[in-house]
Amino acid sequence: MLNLNYEKGIYHSLPFDIKARILYNLIIMNTVLPLTEARNKFAELIDDASKMFSRFTITRNGKPEAVLMSKEEYDALIDTLEILSNPVTMASIRRGEKDIKAGKVKPLEDVLKDLKLS
Repeated sequence: MLNLNYEKGIYHSLPFDIKARILYNLIIMNTVLPLTEARNKFAELIDDASKMFSRFTITRNGKPEAVLMSKEEYDALIDTLEILSNPVTMASIRRGEKDIKAGKVKPLEDVLKDLKLS
């Protein structure tokens, strides 16, 4: 889950529209709708999912059967799952986090100079 701690997390560096979507989802989270209602409001639900990152659980006979979310959010979820399931990538992330904690970092400008990109 995204660390929203203002001092330690990345929340403060996010663009305003992303912050608004995150806060909206924290408040609204997930709306549960019966299939009939979802069918009747389908275009509206898609608009809400794509523009506001709303999520909807569709039920049939009271049981959750499907989830509606934006394509962008779905793609991000799949990307995250792929990263988390890759041991090599996760080991690299952990090494990077250790380097950051140990102060083994360089400013971007220095990295670009080293790579002769600036």
